[in-house]
Amino acid sequence: IDSVETDGDYTVIVHMAEPYAWVLDDFEDVPIMPKHIWEDKDWDWAVHPDMMPIGSGPFKWDSYLDGEWIKLVANEDFWMEDKPHLGSFMVRVISESSARYLAISTGEVHSERYELDTGFIDTADKDPNLAPLEDTWCVGMWDYYIAFNQRFDPALQDPVVKKAIAYAIDKERLVNIVRLGYGTVTETYIPSAFFGPAYENPDATTYEYNVFLANQLLDAAGYLDIDADGIREMPAPVEEEEEEEEVPEVDLEKIEALEYSVESLTTTLGETLAQVTSMEADLEALSSRLNSSLNMAYG
Repeated sequence: IDSVETDGDYTVIVHMAEPYAWVLDDFEDVPIMPKHIWEDKDWDWAVHPDMMPIGSGPFKWDSYLDGEWIKLVANEDFWMEDKPHLGSFMVRVISESSARYLAISTGEVHSERYELDTGFIDTADKDPNLAPLEDTWCVGMWDYYIAFNQRFDPALQDPVVKKAIAYAIDKERLVNIVRLGYGTVTETYIPSAFFGPAYENPDATTYEYNVFLANQLLDAAGYLDIDADGIREMPAPVEEEEEEEEVPEVDLEKIEALEYSVESLTTTLGETLAQVTSMEADLEALSSRLNSSLNMAYG
């Protein structure tokens, strides 16, 4: 959150530092707190002496038994025009799915907060004590997806490999097996069935189940099962061939002549050094003779 401002008595504007798709979902767990009660209070919940929760909803805290139940009663000071229609209700804590189903089936409880395991769906749908599921059920927010770790695996950096994997997954079959058919295939990370179509990109690329096409993509990209062990190997990296440097043809007769001239040059240099040592020639004469000797050797 970058900043927060108000626009009138009933509007709060939250400015995000960057786009964040889950902001509305996160705000569901942030209740509006009464300023006149909490303004001067210590916000350390662990040490706060008043354990009676205070909020602004239609019901308020009455009592509880840790790990068993919570009792809420109607808030007579509720700010909306429509007041609560119930005087009170209990929230039971039942962690086991089968126990929750038994409690709602026998009438011990009147509503199921969390989704039933898929194994109870057919039984619940035929239970005369329960309303038809098609009239009461809603889509759960359990979503399943595959994320590609592109940091360490070069193959997963290849768009062709990711496309092939997308084509190779039978999403409809997974829904039928894992969720017993009670699920919706989505083409985006955020399920539109739960959050609404506004969260779904209509231009997103879809990948219908097609193993043949997946294999074609991998074959064309060079991911082949070379040793027939059922596992495709990474394609060999393409190495750039270095251009061979052209070596000029050498005339052996010229090389022999060059060796002979160098030997002659060595003798000439020796004589010249002897002359320098004996001071028989000045530097100018030496330079002239050296140039002449080199021209003879390489000319």
